[in-house]
Amino acid sequence: STPPSILSGVQNKWNRECRLTLQAVYQIILALDINKPEWIPEAYEFLLEADQLRKEWVEELSSLLDECDIEIADFPLGSYYSEATNLSFSQANTCIA
Repeated sequence: STPPSILSGVQNKWNRECRLTLQAVYQIILALDINKPEWIPEAYEFLLEADQLRKEWVEELSSLLDECDIEIADFPLGSYYSEATNLSFSQANTCIA
């Protein structure tokens, strides 16, 4: 059985990745809009951190799915963030219950 903390950790990293990505995109748009190119390197750092978090939660989720015998191929690729993540969390909750 998988500890709930693993699932919670995956979800927390995914949430943080989303926030950092949105922050970076907003900052880049604002920097271009008000002609502050010096803000772009910081936004890029947010994207690098978000990318690292994505790699971590995808690896953790992959391990969790393997443990629960859930095939990645079961997930629709076209709606990766909306359906696949929700399916994986609900299926993993069933696995750890």
